[in-house]
Amino acid sequence: MLVRKPRGRLGGRCCWPALALLIVAICLGLLGLLAGPAQAAPKALALETWTLDNGLKVVFAARQGAPLVSVQIVYHVGSRDEKPGQHGIARVIREMMFRGSQNVPPGVHSRLIGRVGGRASSAGDEDLTSFHNTVPSPYLDFVLALEADRMRGLKLFDDTLVAVKQSALASRQRQVEQNAVGKAVDLLRTQMLETHAYENGGAGTAADLRRLTLADCQAFYDQNFVPNNATLVIAGASTEAEARVLVLKHFGGLAAGDQPPRTLEPPTPAPGGVRRVRL
Repeated sequence: MLVRKPRGRLGGRCCWPALALLIVAICLGLLGLLAGPAQAAPKALALETWTLDNGLKVVFAARQGAPLVSVQIVYHVGSRDEKPGQHGIARVIREMMFRGSQNVPPGVHSRLIGRVGGRASSAGDEDLTSFHNTVPSPYLDFVLALEADRMRGLKLFDDTLVAVKQSALASRQRQVEQNAVGKAVDLLRTQMLETHAYENGGAGTAADLRRLTLADCQAFYDQNFVPNNATLVIAGASTEAEARVLVLKHFGGLAAGDQPPRTLEPPTPAPGGVRRVRL
């Protein structure tokens, strides 16, 4: 297959207000689907934003339709922020966020959300690692307590890391090594983005995943999963006043960390002609 290098520089990170607007729109769309057919034309989306003293950015949008509330916390860290030799660590930490924190035993977070009739999920890419919960609105306080607990209280154990690494390796084998499309995308990254931070996909590399240590994971978590590197989005059947009180209650006492260093994007190399790669 033929691969041409890009002529221009890829764009940088999105600013957090634009990102927050997109997340809120998605959350409200999901709430609308759960609520059933719309009875009237939707009102203009009104966002309230504020920042806690520890740097946590908060976005709130009220929608008094279905008695549900969505809470999404976005950490501004992804595969582009991984150090050489640690490709795949963002994905590993994302999974370990479900494997136990200060007050929540391993594997219990999603079960607790399910018991109150809610859903929990996570996602990650080159720029972001996010966690999403949708629950009946009386449980907003409960969800915020869970998210605050794992923001600075994650517990990392050797046996947990072994299990998560095995899961990540199996996922890479299935999605990349044994998948023609996945392998093609992986090759395109290395050929087109050879000096760019986006060269490294979220799946990581098998060699790096195997060599990750507990100390590597603890350092990555401590550096990036801090209030001043996160945006908290709340949308649904609540009020700004309630949201402000509960966010301050659960997140206000968390200490800010050092501002995580951002990976700078080097200039994209000049086109070097046609390259041929074989799957």
